[in-house]
Amino acid sequence: MEWIPAFKLGLWNAWILMLIYPLQPYLLMLVDKVVGQGDVLNKMGSAPADPREKRLNLVFTAILWVMLAYSFFLPLKLGTPWLFTGLVVYLTGLAILLSTMVTASRAKQGQLFTGGMYRISRHPMYLAQLMFYLGAGISSASWIFLVLAAALVGIMREQVEFEEKGCVELFGSAYREYMRVTPKWLGVPKAKGLEQV
Repeated sequence: MEWIPAFKLGLWNAWILMLIYPLQPYLLMLVDKVVGQGDVLNKMGSAPADPREKRLNLVFTAILWVMLAYSFFLPLKLGTPWLFTGLVVYLTGLAILLSTMVTASRAKQGQLFTGGMYRISRHPMYLAQLMFYLGAGISSASWIFLVLAAALVGIMREQVEFEEKGCVELFGSAYREYMRVTPKWLGVPKAKGLEQV
């Protein structure tokens, strides 16, 4: 990692890995078309209503667009351990995301997601996104990119609080029990007993 990162427009730059950001909604709709009922966006919840949550989402989106723009000028460290390590992190995130999308697509409307990756993480989509941005930062050995990813982590932590509050309001004791047995980010569930969907 250099203190002054490379800044060069190129074909083999981090933009290849960052394309997941603008393409993610289309990927979700494709997965839903293949394994779901075509209504996954309705199952995922509504737009934020709380003004603070709206601001957080705007800042989050702005940082992501800055990262996407920067990625066009950020060369990947081809043929180095940086690239291979970053790709492992990135591809793990992609596997988590796809698994999560399948679970969400197969669930019935109004049903709490507790199967698949949702058994070991209450927020696997956020976890997958974090792995994408960390993977891109590691693959390009960019401390600037990693600092921006760390800023996203701080915002994600607050977004999760709003989401969990909404889930408690919507699902009540079922979501409280889910919170009790399932780690927030990643881990082994504390107990069985939840119906897996």
